[in-house]
Amino acid sequence: MGKIFELGEIDKSLISSKEELEALFGISTGKIFVSVIDKKELSLFRKKDWVVGFADPEKKSIFVLEQSLSGVNREEWLKLIIHEMVHLFYVKRFGTNKPAWFFEGLACYLAGQKRNKIIFSLKHLIDGFDKFDESSYTLGYNIIKKSLEENKA
Repeated sequence: MGKIFELGEIDKSLISSKEELEALFGISTGKIFVSVIDKKELSLFRKKDWVVGFADPEKKSIFVLEQSLSGVNREEWLKLIIHEMVHLFYVKRFGTNKPAWFFEGLACYLAGQKRNKIIFSLKHLIDGFDKFDESSYTLGYNIIKKSLEENKA
């Protein structure tokens, strides 16, 4: 299924991103493998239509759609891989993928995947605890960005 790579085989910058995540989360995942797959292979995983990549924490693996099929340039495609790497670290560190908005928002923030600014309320956080859809990315990114901006010394 697809072609399997180690991080450095895709781009050397992914190795330094992994090292930064190891320092931030205080853990190591060992080797991380990236399977670059086509749309037919992605469909076998029964993900939502908008999904172009996902992480499998048990296998320490990332599955991403081929860059040429993903609809994004190489820089954004590498950010997608970093986003999925964050998920591997998060699940290993916390043993969960919840709250959904924090799980996705943190991955977007650390990968440099900017999202549109939104206004949110406490109700959004509660309702979004286990809601994994496109809105969880934007909600989480905005909460994390706002929290970190307000805490700058």
